[in-house]
Amino acid sequence: MISQEEYDKLVFLARLDPKDPVLSHAREEFQTLIDYVNQLQELDLRLEEQSTEKENGNLEKSMRNTKEKPLYCKQREDIPKKSLSNAQIAGLAPKWEAGHFAVPRILSSES
Repeated sequence: MISQEEYDKLVFLARLDPKDPVLSHAREEFQTLIDYVNQLQELDLRLEEQSTEKENGNLEKSMRNTKEKPLYCKQREDIPKKSLSNAQIAGLAPKWEAGHFAVPRILSSES
């Protein structure tokens, strides 16, 4: 079971109010989440060699998540494109101040 000290640290890091009645079952839910992550860590995630058929009908061997051979990834060409100007971006922004998006503060400055 998650210790009270660990729970208090999680609540603090998440910037939650430990007195909030919504959190009455949070410790048990954190424990359920930790148990699930522990189950995932026990899985054998090494995948075996697979054949994939490409659009042209050729078979190509690929390896996924193995240490012996690299991962095969279909890649697209990196083609540079003209980006938007600052003025265009400012026109799309709901609020723009001094060359930046202006967003409301969601975290207090308390430490």
